[in-house]
Amino acid sequence: MGLLSFLSKDILHYDKFSGKLAKQNKKTRFRNVLSGKSKQWGLAALTDKESINIFADLIRSKLGLYRAIAVKIVHSAADADDAVQSALLKAWNRRTSFRSDPAALSGWISRIVVTESYDLLRKKIREQKKLALYRPDGDDTENPALCRLDDAIAALPELYRETIHIAVLSELDGESAARELGCSANTLYQRIHKAKKLLKEALRRNEDE
Repeated sequence: MGLLSFLSKDILHYDKFSGKLAKQNKKTRFRNVLSGKSKQWGLAALTDKESINIFADLIRSKLGLYRAIAVKIVHSAADADDAVQSALLKAWNRRTSFRSDPAALSGWISRIVVTESYDLLRKKIREQKKLALYRPDGDDTENPALCRLDDAIAALPELYRETIHIAVLSELDGESAARELGCSANTLYQRIHKAKKLLKEALRRNEDE
């Protein structure tokens, strides 16, 4: 066997060994992250490439859910896309602050989608109020009852507002909604019950005023 062939075979064997070792190290790192043995936790413990892969998988599997949540808030497919895009960008920029179980990442992003959707909605409302100054009297086709319900949901404490949008309006099943919100099914049902009670009280107060 010539020297070149020997070196090529040796290098090939080394590359295979290095690749195997890298995979083992990667698996060990993921196990440490999940078990809490790592000094870092969540996405902060992963490389940018690994984080990109996780985000790409989430976008492929959860984009429909994120859009459904946003549409229920902003009532517009185009605005929902803007809100989701803004939320995903914000989540990516804040990824190192996510220090929880990677399985809870989707729920974390869902909550950012809710926040970004409400921010966009408030901006739209401010713009509509400015336009209303130039609108002829009586030219308002919005449903007053629906507007009151939207306002009541928006005024809920954040925990219950997220519960309504993710567990009720998104049409997820109970198990999936609980997973998104990072709680047990029993806790989720308690939150839904409390949120509905708060909504009824708010709507009743509006009727009395």
